[in-house]
Amino acid sequence: MALHCVTLDKAKNFQGNCRDLLVSWSAKQLRTKPAGCRSLLSFPRNFTDAALRLAILLIVSAFVVQCGGRPDQMFGGLPDGASIHRDEPFRVAWRKELYRPSELSYLPEELAIPALLPQKRRLIIGGADGYVRNVDIQTGQLYWEVDTQNRVTARPIVDGDRVWVGSYSGYMMALDTNSGRQLWKYDSSAAILSEATLLDGRLFYTTDTNAVYALDAQTGKYLWHKSRPHTQEFTILGQAPVVGADGVIYAGFSDGVLMAMAPEDGASVWSRQLGDGTGRFGDIDFAPVIDGDVLYVTSFRGGVYAIDRTTNEILWRHEVEGGRGPILSGSRLYLGTAGKEVRCIRAADGGLLWKTSLPDGVPSVPTLVGRWVVVGASGYLALLRADSGEVSAIIPTVDGFSAHPVALGNRLFVAANGGNLFALDLTP
Repeated sequence: MALHCVTLDKAKNFQGNCRDLLVSWSAKQLRTKPAGCRSLLSFPRNFTDAALRLAILLIVSAFVVQCGGRPDQMFGGLPDGASIHRDEPFRVAWRKELYRPSELSYLPEELAIPALLPQKRRLIIGGADGYVRNVDIQTGQLYWEVDTQNRVTARPIVDGDRVWVGSYSGYMMALDTNSGRQLWKYDSSAAILSEATLLDGRLFYTTDTNAVYALDAQTGKYLWHKSRPHTQEFTILGQAPVVGADGVIYAGFSDGVLMAMAPEDGASVWSRQLGDGTGRFGDIDFAPVIDGDVLYVTSFRGGVYAIDRTTNEILWRHEVEGGRGPILSGSRLYLGTAGKEVRCIRAADGGLLWKTSLPDGVPSVPTLVGRWVVVGASGYLALLRADSGEVSAIIPTVDGFSAHPVALGNRLFVAANGGNLFALDLTP
């Protein structure tokens, strides 16, 4: 089946089919992407040699012309049997250009994930340009924006009329959700890459120096922090958020150590080494999932673990490298992998239910919407059946998605690597 495309310039104010809005062969916006590397490792973001950048642009443009502008050839081919459905599973509700990457930006990457405020019909999202923005959920209208002076990848946390968000500059900030007015700011002196957690009036978050901080959520007053030594081995870019339940918080570190801590002072309750024990690529970079007495957590090299929260016993381990997730839905866990796969495993014993290989690019953390699993990657957005893993649709894009979508009913909100925010309506 043919895939249609139109430049984003022509589709700026267009509301219609996703395939007609997301795909652009504009040479100005074209990017090349090393397969399997986006979102996992940190690459130089700017070329100082303009001639080299121009040469790459000309080479890739020639490749597109040679392919005849076909998305399936441009993005490395589709899996067997995959196509864009005739019934159009995605429909673009709106598109908002949040910012334009620098002309010298190479492989622009947007990791920001929106926080939804459905009662106010708003969402709040950070950005690689350093701004935090308040946007209308229904229309994409911008209400306010605040410049943090550095990249914001951490998902904002909202409670009532207050939003907390951290940035690469190391500042944790509290803002008024209605106006964007800064209420307080605390300097952690280290980059904050992931979202904070609000528990019993305390704000908990991690930094890229392997530290966990606790602040008073109302005043920003420092309460305590605990650090682990930085491993001397190679690690993956990222830091897992703190999670908590039943008077205990859990934090994962770059050396593969998972710690249970007392929220009052950070005292250790227990710790568990995941991975091979060397610390090399043992990172815990994604939020652990709490389900009753069980904690599900992923180590980059070690795989997915189920751990008894009371005894610290490992109940089972599912071996996979580069897991992104997991997310829990009923009795199943879903995750993306560095091997360009989406996997579904049983929460009871870690047994594999299905795995699906995707085209080029590492899939994001999955998002569950009804019977669908949605993942983004460099060059496309993919829709899979949650029960079987069958690929139902692949929507090619130019800049791709490093951040995973967030769902409100059947509407998805996702930031693209080129600085655009999309609202996509998904067919139930």
